[in-house]
Amino acid sequence: MSGHENATHTILRFKRKLDTCDEKNDVPITNDTMKIVYMYHDDEPKRGSLQHGSLPDPELALKPIKSLLMLQRPKFERLDAKSSNDETIETFDVTMRNALVSLSNATKTCRAVKLPLDRQGQIVAFRPIFEPALAKNYIMHMTVFECKHFSNQNQISIINEEEEACSYMSKFNCNNIVASWSRGSQGFVYPNNVGYPFDTKTSKLYFIETHYEPFKTIDNARVIDNSGLRFTYSSIEESK
Repeated sequence: MSGHENATHTILRFKRKLDTCDEKNDVPITNDTMKIVYMYHDDEPKRGSLQHGSLPDPELALKPIKSLLMLQRPKFERLDAKSSNDETIETFDVTMRNALVSLSNATKTCRAVKLPLDRQGQIVAFRPIFEPALAKNYIMHMTVFECKHFSNQNQISIINEEEEACSYMSKFNCNNIVASWSRGSQGFVYPNNVGYPFDTKTSKLYFIETHYEPFKTIDNARVIDNSGLRFTYSSIEESK
């Protein structure tokens, strides 16, 4: 372990083997979401000493648990390369709209989202967007489903007005998972020449299902959530 500081930051670094083979005391670091427990204190040890009784109270230094994907980092720079090669790269968002997250309501909500354009193409990446930013602290999972052969566009507003909007996913055969995000992930970029195909002639409706962490306290007793996933896609405009 090592550390240093500059005018604005204190940096602490440590390293260990991904698998120490110590099943009793260590957990292997894998591609799964890992929960990280860490602590630091605003005050330095007295006179720089590390002797017994010189360190701050651990209970005051303990920080919230963080969920991270430690071995996976999406390579969003690939999207810049696609754009520089004159490939048409665009985005669309699938988000909640004014979902109320409070101490008393359910921890799962859904919303139906009509795809914005008549397009064919393939999704090449997705990443989370948090609105407001503090929603990041409460969202555990976001999953987007594709609904095939949904034609009644006027019904979308009715679905979203109902408290049991999630029940409509089975009614409309929304079985295909387009993307799934878990806390700690920065998103996902497909490898070159690979993507998730979509065609709004056969699939005009997506459902987003968001799971919130059960909590005992929350800022101002509630949060109005508009978070979701931003999709990047390579498009082919449909001929009229």
